[in-house]
Amino acid sequence: ATLLSDGHTILIYGGWDPNTEDENSDEDLVFGDSFLLDTKTWTWSKGPNPRFGATNQSGKSAATNGGRSRVGHSAVLAPCSSDGLQVLCFGGRLPDNEFANDFQSLSAM
Repeated sequence: ATLLSDGHTILIYGGWDPNTEDENSDEDLVFGDSFLLDTKTWTWSKGPNPRFGATNQSGKSAATNGGRSRVGHSAVLAPCSSDGLQVLCFGGRLPDNEFANDFQSLSAM
């Protein structure tokens, strides 16, 4: 979760449900959506869709696909030249119990 620049909106991205309905599966349900909580009115709204990126060997961003579900990642509000502000999420665990070493970007305009 990340507090946005307005000082009262919290962006929540990803997460998991350890109580899956399939008792024969060891996999947890990992989410890839985001929501905004306005703490002035205590109302929820749909958040931005994540963008997936990876860093290539030269250190520049190399965007690939539309993003992956994850849990246990780190997030921070950061400036972005094209979007104004963005929430950058790094790492975490993916649905297949693999650990991520990439980042997600969510617009925070």
